[in-house]
Amino acid sequence: MSAEASSLVSAKRRSSVYLKPSFIPEQASLLSLENDPFLPDEPTDQSLYEPTTVWKEIKFVSKNALPLVLTFLMQYSLSLSSLFVIGNLCIDPETGSSAGYLSSASLAVMTYNITGLAVIEGLATSLDTFCSQAFGAKKYSKVGLYTQRCALMILTLLFPILALWWCSEHWLVWLIPQKELLANVQVFLRILSFGVPALTMFETGKRFVQAQGYYNISTYALFFIFPINLIMIYLLTMKYGYKGAPIAIAISQWLMFFSLAGYCVFVKPDTLRCWSTIFPPHVFEEKRGVQKIVTAFKVLIFGTDQNESDTEDDQVEAATNGNEAHLGSASTTYGSILNKGNKPTKKQRKRLAMFQNWKPMIELAWPGLVMIESEYLSFEILTIFSTYLGDEIEIAIQTVLASVGTLIYQDFFAMGCVISTRVAQFIGSYYHELQQTNSVALKTESLAKRNAIKCIKASYILGVLIGFINCSTLIVFAKPFARLFTKDQTVIETSALILPIIAVNQFPDSFNVNSAAILRGQGRQKIGGLLNVIAYYVIGLPLSHFFAFNLGMDIKGLWVGCTAGLTFLALSEFICVVRTDWNHVLDAFIDRLHAEQHL
Repeated sequence: MSAEASSLVSAKRRSSVYLKPSFIPEQASLLSLENDPFLPDEPTDQSLYEPTTVWKEIKFVSKNALPLVLTFLMQYSLSLSSLFVIGNLCIDPETGSSAGYLSSASLAVMTYNITGLAVIEGLATSLDTFCSQAFGAKKYSKVGLYTQRCALMILTLLFPILALWWCSEHWLVWLIPQKELLANVQVFLRILSFGVPALTMFETGKRFVQAQGYYNISTYALFFIFPINLIMIYLLTMKYGYKGAPIAIAISQWLMFFSLAGYCVFVKPDTLRCWSTIFPPHVFEEKRGVQKIVTAFKVLIFGTDQNESDTEDDQVEAATNGNEAHLGSASTTYGSILNKGNKPTKKQRKRLAMFQNWKPMIELAWPGLVMIESEYLSFEILTIFSTYLGDEIEIAIQTVLASVGTLIYQDFFAMGCVISTRVAQFIGSYYHELQQTNSVALKTESLAKRNAIKCIKASYILGVLIGFINCSTLIVFAKPFARLFTKDQTVIETSALILPIIAVNQFPDSFNVNSAAILRGQGRQKIGGLLNVIAYYVIGLPLSHFFAFNLGMDIKGLWVGCTAGLTFLALSEFICVVRTDWNHVLDAFIDRLHAEQHL
């Protein structure tokens, strides 16, 4: 970094220009807001700060998406394998059938996905913005801080949801007419609730390492857990019956978290350079172990005493005292950055950093939740629609189609995770430009912006390519895909006739996933959330109902309507990406970093 630090000097428009005044020394940098002993001298991925090309980004995204495809497939198989084992091992002695247990488990998994998994994944999308942009900005310890804050936020929200799971038999009766299944649904959900905290920490931890460019760590962590999970589900179901499957899932979720954490600590300790210390140093200075625990608990609940003047503002005060005339109105540019006059030092009690400043994260997490939840719910509603189309054959066909669609979707989802991280890292590198430049840094000429745009172009090229591959695969191998989920020949034949519709659906879906990922990387989840609600609930589902019931197209009509909604979503999100106001995106990123200044 140069010997001069960046400062903001325009009072008319927030962050319209950035200058490096010569009178502020390096140690008083207004942009360097932290002094982290874990900071490396150079970032891991130096390519973030160098010009890139579309071809380089195509290779980067392709290479790093592959391990994530395996990660998501292994995670997807966790609940799928439990249904398979229950369907084959849990036989009701009175009826001689597993249908009752399988139906209960399916309803429980559906409830778990909508009210648990979707909530975790939706809220965790905020880390696609926060962690990746912080890493690109070389604010490494903030990557860990954001991860801690998001995990805590998710766990806080999940407490009332888990409480509802424990009494689910009483409220699911209003949604599910088969009352005889609800007792087993409640048992399944109660057991799964013990694994939800681990799943929360795994999902946030996964984004913690991905933000640093380590896309394969979660794959390695799951690679060892995957066979253990299959064995546990089989053995525990054999021993404990129906309850054994959710017990195995809950245990596997804790093993997933410990495997990820262990890999980071013992195999890839470089990842810990981005971790943020939770407790202040005086907690660890206690000599007795019990006293350390007591002190840590007090700090966790009541906070810690700090000098009121121990902030970035006071560090620069000496350097800027007497020079306010040079700054003009800089103190109003991003709020009052500089203190004027000498202040007496006094103690104040502050809560730990992970308990502070939740509002910016909630503002991105909430629309992220809407994006994920609206998609989960819409496909479950399609399944509910299918129950009114006739007998069990129609439901079975819809189940096969939805399962195949979910399976083939994993490559899009993996690519989207890499794209959102990469775009956010490039946006974060803009902060590095501000530190390095010695002249006015216009956002229209920013290297960060140019690199992000090239990554976006690469993502759409890959999206079209993978969409074509998925489409061709579904058309050519329609029957083999259907045979993966059923042995009923009627279901196989009918599913194979409808799968070409899902095949065509791959093209708008590729644009949808890529555009949503780009919006997350830019920190524009609000747009994605709004468009998702319109696409699924104003266009997609009403058309699905109209085609299926009014026009008599049955299951085929459900998916034609769904395709119409996805096409609208793909086009609208693509337009939003193309018309990105990069000045606003970069300003918002600087605002998020500045919000942490006093923590």
